[in-house]
Amino acid sequence: ACLALGGGGCSDAGSDTSGLPLLQAGVAEVRMPAPVGIGTVGYFGVTVSAEPSPFAKRYPATTRVHGHPTFRAVVLSRGPGQEVVLLRGDMVGVFQQFRRAVVLAAEARLGRPIDDAVVFGATHTHAGPGRILDGGGVFDLIADAFFAEFYERMVDAAADAIVAAYADLAPARLGHTWVRCEPGHADRRCEDGRDYKNSDLPLVAVERGGRIDAVVFAYAVHSTGLGIEDLTLSRDVAGAIEEQVEGRFAHPVTALFFDSWGADMAPGNPAVALQDGAAEPGSYERMKRVGWVVAEAVAAGIADIAWEDDPEIFAAVDRV
Repeated sequence: ACLALGGGGCSDAGSDTSGLPLLQAGVAEVRMPAPVGIGTVGYFGVTVSAEPSPFAKRYPATTRVHGHPTFRAVVLSRGPGQEVVLLRGDMVGVFQQFRRAVVLAAEARLGRPIDDAVVFGATHTHAGPGRILDGGGVFDLIADAFFAEFYERMVDAAADAIVAAYADLAPARLGHTWVRCEPGHADRRCEDGRDYKNSDLPLVAVERGGRIDAVVFAYAVHSTGLGIEDLTLSRDVAGAIEEQVEGRFAHPVTALFFDSWGADMAPGNPAVALQDGAAEPGSYERMKRVGWVVAEAVAAGIADIAWEDDPEIFAAVDRV
């Protein structure tokens, strides 16, 4: 999918927007219907033992939550055919069957097609819930056995976020910029002894009523501070980044983190001065430090942002 702002991106330079409705934006967040006790995903977790749960089958049952997983959506619209729906979930990934089901559920409620408009990404947290991949076999080892009732609830929740963002549409303008953040991640593979990183961080800010309401950005980092043995549902590293970005504002702001590079960059281990206090487990403190350095980069970019109040916006989806 492609998002175009002004005459850049994938639009034709100098496009005429004079006949389009004014830009509107809507923002929404919906809690995932993930119960404590459901298994997580992506660890081949059958090797870890835990107490039984009615919500887990092959994977060990979670026992606690650190930042409840959510769906978050931002809709940018100048009317049908001139809009984009940015949807992100605290999931290990988004597969086409799930995306299609979410789009169909949202279209049924909105009464019009939005398939081309939807950009659906995952934060790639392995501490998000499993059991929504209907593949069987090795997929049961990756994401626990498919749970049809839970899958349907997850589809509904994601569609709820889209519909709620449309219901929240209000006049807006957009700011966009491109910054970099080196210390938030590291080369995860390192097979050849060389360091490969893409530290680019493109972002779009949404302003309504004279204040920023949402910040959408992409960054390459594997959102896995917690291990399967932590038995914890969590937004994990991505959640810490979003919280730190939101904390830079004196009013409520919704941050949407999209993972890039297939999430194949390890979380960094930056040196950040923390206040004295009770000791935290290392993974939680590391999440906070990664979130801090990424939020610093985002805040610096927003301070020098280029604003657009008359952009052309469109998205297109191609399937191969």
